[in-house]
Amino acid sequence: MRVLILGATGFLGPPLVERLIAGGHQVTIFHRGGARAKDLAVVPRIIGDRNHPDQHSDEFRRLRPDVVVDVLAFTAAQAQSLVDAFRGVAGRLLVLSSGDVYRANDILFRRVEGPIEAAPLWESSALRDRLFPYRGMSIPQAYGINWDDYDKILVERIVLSESSLPATVLRLPMVYGPGDYQGRKRRFAAYLKRMDDGRENDSAGSPHRGMESSVGLYGEYCRSRATCRRERSSGGADLQRLRTRPSRHVELGTRSGGCRRMARANRRSR
Repeated sequence: MRVLILGATGFLGPPLVERLIAGGHQVTIFHRGGARAKDLAVVPRIIGDRNHPDQHSDEFRRLRPDVVVDVLAFTAAQAQSLVDAFRGVAGRLLVLSSGDVYRANDILFRRVEGPIEAAPLWESSALRDRLFPYRGMSIPQAYGINWDDYDKILVERIVLSESSLPATVLRLPMVYGPGDYQGRKRRFAAYLKRMDDGRENDSAGSPHRGMESSVGLYGEYCRSRATCRRERSSGGADLQRLRTRPSRHVELGTRSGGCRRMARANRRSR
């Protein structure tokens, strides 16, 4: 199977590339270039801007990927450009979404009032009522987008509404593991590891030690979704469905004492 990955050189892309190649698939990556791509030097690539895929339409048509995996679809404009670029070219889209589409996420961070939602979360769980969750927040621009325009709900709506291009949406929780250059944002990992070791006040050691399975599971699950030929023509999938340590991370009821509950759930899942 020919698989094209948009944004394969960051934290989430390499484990997916590794598992697809190990499975015998033909992988091509699309990225801007840069130092982080050196670990994927042997993988065929197209150098370009994720925000302007239309500039590479000829290359995409020659490649004719069976599946396009988009790691970097954050805004409605990006989602629409993805659909426009691969309509009539690709066999299927696999788009990474986020657990922040759920109303439970807004309740957790006290952006709205409401009772704590039951976990785990499913495709049918309630979504946020409000759009643009980070609008007005002071977040540095990245990936060539303005975070005021970020909304995975809109991304999902656009890619799943294109009848001529089947799409699968994968809603990820927070993913942990080696190679996370933005690890400071994934602050729960260090708490969980220390509590799991019974050393709650000891900050020594890598926050990722013993939690490598999380990013590995992400790569394997994305690979299975990308290569499943019997997937429905459109629909979503949630990593929270898997009864594993990463899925337990969403079972955070409140800020107070939440990390302790996650650590206990983490131990029980073994």
